[in-house]
Amino acid sequence: MSHDQLVINQAALAEAYSAMRTIIGEFDDADANAAAISVACGEGRLAESVRQFASDWDDRREKMTATIENAAALIEAVGEAFKDVEGQLVQALTEPQGTPVAAGSAGRGGAV
Repeated sequence: MSHDQLVINQAALAEAYSAMRTIIGEFDDADANAAAISVACGEGRLAESVRQFASDWDDRREKMTATIENAAALIEAVGEAFKDVEGQLVQALTEPQGTPVAAGSAGRGGAV
């Protein structure tokens, strides 16, 4: 690859965004998942340990969720910005740029 090119892998951006949304979903569901797991444990002390572990991580999960949501929004914005720039570049390169000036009719003080 040449060093004078900027290549944005839109598929990789979309994959990263999707993965971050999945992580956020898991964090959002953590308490419910812990409750379900604790019920499945059957043994009282183990079930309480599972619930307590999930509860102890609430504040940290909230902070991590906010950070991941911010990163996901930035990734989405970068992807959209590069799509827009690419569209503008394609349009600029493919659309006619006005009527060409006939040779000798401009630049010599004559009427156009």
